[in-house]
Amino acid sequence: MKMKNLYDPYPNFVPELKYKPEKYIAIHHAGWKRKLVARYWYEIRFDDSGLIYTYYKKDNRKSYSFYLNMGYAASNYNMYIRTKNQKYLDAFLHIINWLYESFFHYSEFGGWLSEHYIYGCKKPYFSSLTQGRGISLLIRALSIEFKDEYKIIAEKALNSYDISHKSGGILKKIDDDYWYLEYPGNMFDSVVLNGFITSLTGPYDYYRYFNDDYAKKLFNRGVSTLKKHIQKYELHYPFLKWTRYDDKKLFFATGFYHKIHIEQLKWLYEVTHEKVFKEYSEKWTNYLNKYEKIAYWFEIPYIIYKKVGEKIWS
Repeated sequence: MKMKNLYDPYPNFVPELKYKPEKYIAIHHAGWKRKLVARYWYEIRFDDSGLIYTYYKKDNRKSYSFYLNMGYAASNYNMYIRTKNQKYLDAFLHIINWLYESFFHYSEFGGWLSEHYIYGCKKPYFSSLTQGRGISLLIRALSIEFKDEYKIIAEKALNSYDISHKSGGILKKIDDDYWYLEYPGNMFDSVVLNGFITSLTGPYDYYRYFNDDYAKKLFNRGVSTLKKHIQKYELHYPFLKWTRYDDKKLFFATGFYHKIHIEQLKWLYEVTHEKVFKEYSEKWTNYLNKYEKIAYWFEIPYIIYKKVGEKIWS
């Protein structure tokens, strides 16, 4: 297949994208915490077709995650751009086809239903993180080979940004603020920072590829909201300055997510040239350099708090 102008690589928001796709699962099992989990509770595996699933050891259950497979698709796309090796392109397109087949159509909008019942979410929902990443991957697939069916579902996923979470979409609107929710309808009404920023990649890529005013409007709404409220995601203790995972309940971001926040703000500055994002990315980098060892010890009680909370809230 002769390639035309391929769309940009997917941004390196998560550490997995900095490695070869062959290491994708190994990275998810790295570190003492993940090794412990993989040994006793669940592990990440490939099925015979090349899709990723989570195997739960307690009840021998398989669960196919859009988050994991979308991350793996992005890794393969980026590696194909670097190497032009056909196996990476094949793996990417295989997941894109699965995303098309798994798309849930709901009236004038749609998306990929998530079933991670954190924050007290009680039923399958559209997650802003999944919507953003899915749209971005479809744009990259369209740059390889244009297919009307891919554009149609990208448009329907985009429409979910304008539908209230109370009506099945991902939008929470408060006055002039537009929030895109990773966990819509959660019992704490929380906005997760990394999910919100990831959601912006979808409208941004759609706008850039099609020069679409509607997508540009959705993107600019989110950027304006974050500019106004980014200080909500700072954690200020006398002994620790860090970032928050969300604006209400899960106040502490692990080192993994703190680093993601920094990379996401770098991307936002790159595409918007808004100085506030550069200022905060630099400030949060300084927090990382100064407080990482202290923050590490906060991760243990945080993990316990999060796990216990999931059981209480679900």
